[in-house]
Amino acid sequence: MNESLMSSVPVIVVLDEATDFNRVKNALASHGLEKISALPRLRMLKGFVEQKSIPELMKIRGVQSVEKEREIKLPPPDSPVQ
Repeated sequence: MNESLMSSVPVIVVLDEATDFNRVKNALASHGLEKISALPRLRMLKGFVEQKSIPELMKIRGVQSVEKEREIKLPPPDSPVQ
């Protein structure tokens, strides 16, 4: 695996409604967002970035929020209700 991705965290970036999606996507990439998955209808992008770069992503015009992606683990379907 790419060493920079090993030190990166997964993030979800939400864009403002009235912004050029591709312009912001390119700006995020130039500020270190890697392995970008675009969700244009939701005005969201997912990717990996170094933790220290998150404040820089927040400064890009058109970015509404940047959050670390959280993992939710559910018990298997056949497990007893707790």
